[in-house]
Amino acid sequence: MIERQKIIFREIISNYFGTTWKELAELVYVGEKTVRTDVKLLEEELIKIAGIKFVYDADRIFIPFDQKEEYIKAYMEIARHDVNEQLMQEQDDREMGIVIELVDANGYISMEELAERFSIHPLVHEIENYCIETNCGELLISSRKGISFQGSEKERRMLLARYFAKRKNVRVTNKYLNSYIDDDLQHITRPLADTLTSFLKGKGMVLSDDDMYLVLMNTLISAQRIKNGHTLEEDNHKVLKLYHDYSACLKELGLHIDAYELSYISFNDRSHIRNSHGK
Repeated sequence: MIERQKIIFREIISNYFGTTWKELAELVYVGEKTVRTDVKLLEEELIKIAGIKFVYDADRIFIPFDQKEEYIKAYMEIARHDVNEQLMQEQDDREMGIVIELVDANGYISMEELAERFSIHPLVHEIENYCIETNCGELLISSRKGISFQGSEKERRMLLARYFAKRKNVRVTNKYLNSYIDDDLQHITRPLADTLTSFLKGKGMVLSDDDMYLVLMNTLISAQRIKNGHTLEEDNHKVLKLYHDYSACLKELGLHIDAYELSYISFNDRSHIRNSHGK
């Protein structure tokens, strides 16, 4: 519920005889169409939270005044939910910011510097636990030196990609991805998704939406890290044909990523599961 909708809600429940669409539009300086959309969204929340609706009569909108307390309680509940959501988004902002700082740093970052910028102490432990759970490097925390991310280039890429991917439905995803990825790479995100879809279809591979998004993030992160001068450490492992073919597809988009640089990306193919169910 944005501020304009809060004003509209308060105006409706505070007027005994209700208010008109025109009066609401003039109150919040938008058109009547926008007000109607806002009221519809508010009513959906009312139904979900308290099972109540607004009342409409010609061009007026109002509430049953003997139920005013129910509407006030519903308003407070919606407002409380918004505050909690905002706090969660702020935490996501800080946590993602810390991950980027750690991955890009060559050494320790002082805890005081991070604390001042991000209010970080509980978030550092969240990231530390996430590194352990996903096997993406580790955090070294020193009261004297500060905090440092220890991991191979592969683990650095995986940590970034996983953080971006797990926040794909959160506002901060694009905010931080766009701050990390250069403009020329941002512009090919949609074509890259289409290319990946065609590539998987041609291979007869099936990925879940989450796995698909993770491959997309890993590809973008790999392109950016290579552009920044960070390449995977050589370990002489055999690169499967799958990655050579994917590399060739990416070249059609102007992305020149060697198959070896892509070979750490996991394609969790589920086609065998689909086939086993006869689908």
